[in-house]
Amino acid sequence: MRKLSGRKIINLFALLIVVTVLAGCTTTPETSQPDSQNQEITLQWWGVFLDESVVQPLLDDYHTLHPNITVDYANRWPGGEWETGAALYQSELNRVLKENNPVVVPDIFMVDNSWAGNYEAYASSAPASVTDAATVAAAFYPAITSDFVNDTSVYGLPLWMDDLVILYNKSLLTAASVTSPPTNWVDFKSLAISLTKRDSGTITQAGFAAGVADNVTFGPELLNVLFLQNGVAITNSLGDVIFSADTDSVTALDFYKSFSQSGGSWDASFENDALAFMQGKLAMLLSTSWRYADILRFNEKYKLNLNIGVAALPQLQGQNPPVINWATYWGNMVALGRPNKTAAWEFLQWITEPEQLRKLSQNVKSDRNFFGLLYPRQDMQQELASDQYLRTFNAGLPLAESWDMIDGLAVRSEFNKLIAKTSISQSSIADTENAIQRIISSKGQL
Repeated sequence: MRKLSGRKIINLFALLIVVTVLAGCTTTPETSQPDSQNQEITLQWWGVFLDESVVQPLLDDYHTLHPNITVDYANRWPGGEWETGAALYQSELNRVLKENNPVVVPDIFMVDNSWAGNYEAYASSAPASVTDAATVAAAFYPAITSDFVNDTSVYGLPLWMDDLVILYNKSLLTAASVTSPPTNWVDFKSLAISLTKRDSGTITQAGFAAGVADNVTFGPELLNVLFLQNGVAITNSLGDVIFSADTDSVTALDFYKSFSQSGGSWDASFENDALAFMQGKLAMLLSTSWRYADILRFNEKYKLNLNIGVAALPQLQGQNPPVINWATYWGNMVALGRPNKTAAWEFLQWITEPEQLRKLSQNVKSDRNFFGLLYPRQDMQQELASDQYLRTFNAGLPLAESWDMIDGLAVRSEFNKLIAKTSISQSSIADTENAIQRIISSKGQL
């Protein structure tokens, strides 16, 4: 696809570090009938995170418009921590697609954007009569075109998008006479260190969580952002990884790890970055909107009285382009071997239109409180420009990037191994690059 350029305040804190949705329906799908305006068609749709009750009102609307078409949605998220749940979902999806049992294969399935390239061989591109690359590029954010459009073929469409921000504890910053985090990394790091407090060498209040592999939720994502902000080309025009060839990859890794080195703002003694933030022991936290929603719910439910601010992801002075963020989201793809591919694509085109996205977002907001979805369409950006909770996330979406990891879970694991190494060298980065290249070379081998 793309050729270049995410526990213990009380025992229930486990609710925070999982996506707060239930495992999906496991009923056996019905066999679909061929595309026809007259024949009854049932489309099976595997999704994640969104409960059936949130999606069903839109499916009812579509059935009213198309009485012969029924869409059966199942939230197939298995629960657990994000990486565990994603791995289980990925494994089950891979099994079903490889076995290609027509009774079991869903017509529509969601994949993380960092997996998209791996499923191209198992997906049907959109018919030109439904949508095309130019239409998607005009309506959706650039990262979506990068992730789900190959040349002129459209392979997927998302219902939402996400990126990275800095959540901060307003009380801790106010105590240091600071209103909000700086927007450049040099000043941001200085603030993070100044906010860090120690007792006999042990950090009791951390400034910013970074530099460690195991207890930083979005560490690999931040490292990739730092690569991009430093001007490192991660892939070439063929999609092969080449980041180790640039000495600035060492600069980026060194900066990331410096947050956990002697005199830094974080270390391995903390169990989890989000937990530390909820306990009031971490001043600034890298976060997506879904993690922010979890924290807000937990803060309200357990009366933690955290005063939380949202700031833009810091940038490097003089970088080009001047702002770079990271795109993370899930897209919907249509299975290649199903008989109702056109009907499935017509439904995807409909549900990703502005009117349906607004309704879905409102349903999510009513179900989860605080806010709904970050719209994936750039022609809807102004609708969230003043949103109390989402405006900072929303502002970063046009500037968010990603690259074709093929298997984002496996690639994240390799970056975490790199972060965990004690020494920083171009040689160690090259070793990571080689491991990632092997992952990329296995494209399509589910």
